[in-house]
Amino acid sequence: MSYDMIEAVFRRPEMYTVSGTYGEVFAFLEGYYSGLAKDSRNWEHVEIWSQFNEFLRVELNDSLRIVRIAFYEKHGEASLEKLKEQYLKFKI
Repeated sequence: MSYDMIEAVFRRPEMYTVSGTYGEVFAFLEGYYSGLAKDSRNWEHVEIWSQFNEFLRVELNDSLRIVRIAFYEKHGEASLEKLKEQYLKFKI
C-alpha cells in the first residue's frame, strides 16, 4: 500500500483529531478502520490495522484486555510516542 493512513495520523494527529491525544488518535483509527471494514474492497487496508492490534497484544503479553486500554496503562502519558515506535517496529 503506497498510502499509509496510520502513519499519516501519527505524523499529524491534530489534523485528524481535536487535540492529538493518544485516546483520540486510537479512537479515530479504530473508527476509521471499522468504517472501511463495511466494504469488502477495503480488506487489505483493514487487515493492516487488525494485524497491528494483534502485534500490540503480543507485545503487551495480554490477551484479555482491550489493547487501547492495556497499552495506555503500561505507557501512560508516553503512549502516543510509544504507539508510533511500535508501529515502526511492526512495519519492519
